[in-house]
Amino acid sequence: MNWRKIFKPSAKLSIFTLVIGGAVFGAIAFYAGQTTLHATSTDDFCMTCHSNHSLRDEVLESV
Repeated sequence: MNWRKIFKPSAKLSIFTLVIGGAVFGAIAFYAGQTTLHATSTDDFCMTCHSNHSLRDEVLESV
């Protein structure tokens, strides 16, 4: 087994740097996705487009 390929899969970066960078990027992407989902799942957000919907009052009362 060639250990140089394991610790140097990139010409400039080590595997440790790539894994840590991927973990940081993944954490940021997960947080951004959860924040966006939370912000767009409110009734106020939905009713900005669906205010003329025939079930508007029923939807708002069901919560």
